[in-house]
Parts: sequence; structure tokens; C-alpha cells
Amino acid sequence: MPNALHPASVSALRRAFLDNDLLRGAAKALTLARRGVVQLDTALADTPLDDDFRDYLHRAMAEYFADAQGFLYVVTNPVQAGFFKVGKTGRTPQKRLAELNNEAVVGTFELVKSWPVRDRHWLERAAHKRLEHLPRHKEFFHGTWKQVCVAVDEAVAADEALLAAAGILPR
Repeated sequence: MPNALHPASVSALRRAFLDNDLLRGAAKALTLARRGVVQLDTALADTPLDDDFRDYLHRAMAEYFADAQGFLYVVTNPVQAGFFKVGKTGRTPQKRLAELNNEAVVGTFELVKSWPVRDRHWLERAAHKRLEHLPRHKEFFHGTWKQVCVAVDEAVAADEALLAAAGILPR
């Protein structure tokens, strides 16, 4: 069941809107969406600001996502059998892979899978949280490629569903 929009949250969104603070508005909207609040784009539907607010919210989200978009990736190194690095990058996964292989490491990293995402920062943390049942060292998780990739798939799909339900995805 979706969560209701609390009056204090409406006030916070309204203040960000009236101040034209896109970053604060995007941050508040994302927090609410990820808590399960739906149809944020209609939060001020009972006011004369309805259309302007909807435009503001979509502008705020487009600006936020322009900075936060990128990729999540899973790489492995045959020398570290059973360990998979789950990371994020604002570049292409291939460029990140080249950087990893230029570092002083034994063996060569290989790309297992990558996902284009709207919010690489949030989703990396969400994927790591879904993998917390596996033994880990920093961004390296010990398991099977299927366990790791399924967890990342689920994190990406769950976030997209919440953002879509909230009505805050860019047009």
C-alpha cells in the first residue's frame, strides 16, 4: 500500500518550489519516492500552483539525474575466484574497466554485466544493501555471479518502480 504524503512533506516541497531550489526539491522528492509515497507530481494539485509545481518537479529531477546518471557494473578477476566488485561510474563501464586494469592488481578484471542507471550513487548503495548477506571486502562480494547480478537487477528495478509510482521520472 502506498504511503500518504504528510503535510510537513508538502510544506517542504512547497518551500523548495517557491525558492526555486531545484536541488532541495529533487532531494526531498527522491527521499519521499523511495519511502513509497506515490504521485508526488500532484502534491500541490489543490492549489493554483499545480501546473507550475509539476513543471518545477520535472525540471528538478531532470537536473539531478543529468548529474547522477551513469552505470552500475559487476566485474570479476579470475585471480580472486568467487569475488565480484559491484561499483558505479559516470563514464562507460569499459573505461572504468580499463582504469581498474591499470591499477597495481594481479590478474585482469573482466566485465560481468553493467546497467545504465539514473542515480548511480543511490543505486550502488541499494545494490550493496541487497548483497549484505554475502561475505564482503569493501566493494567485493563473495558469491556467484548470478547472486550478485540478480541483487543488482532487483535494486535497479525496485528503484525505477518507486520513481515511476511517484511520478517524478523525467519526461
